[in-house]
Amino acid sequence: MRQLIYTDQDRSTFLANAMKIPLNGKKCYIAEIKPFRAQRTVKQNRLLFMWLNLISKETGNDVDTLLEYFKQKHLSWHTKEVFGEDVVERISTSKLNTAEFTVFLEAIRVQMIQDYAIVLPSPGEAGWEEFYSQYGDTKTD
Repeated sequence: MRQLIYTDQDRSTFLANAMKIPLNGKKCYIAEIKPFRAQRTVKQNRLLFMWLNLISKETGNDVDTLLEYFKQKHLSWHTKEVFGEDVVERISTSKLNTAEFTVFLEAIRVQMIQDYAIVLPSPGEAGWEEFYSQYGDTKTD
């Protein structure tokens, strides 16, 4: 059971449904209440991969390597010790919320225009229609 809770009525409905779960000591359940955080959208991810394909075409770097480069350059990371060695863990783009993903996209966009004079258009901007006609069918899987 998974439910978004916005109101007192939503909470009451959720709790009433939880009370219907049969507890017999044989099956265990996990109950978790946490704030809702919208993850990055499919449109944001699609835009990222269109940009990566353009950058790949302009620079000769492959899309997967570019994605890893930008994640290393613009996303947070931390280290954990495993068998006495430090292991770097980077956040996955799928774990970013929409605001965080927007910041990530903007960082890539600024870097590309400043360092490489590569313009990465967004919907509604000049050049978008031409860009989309060339890169809009890009697969993100």
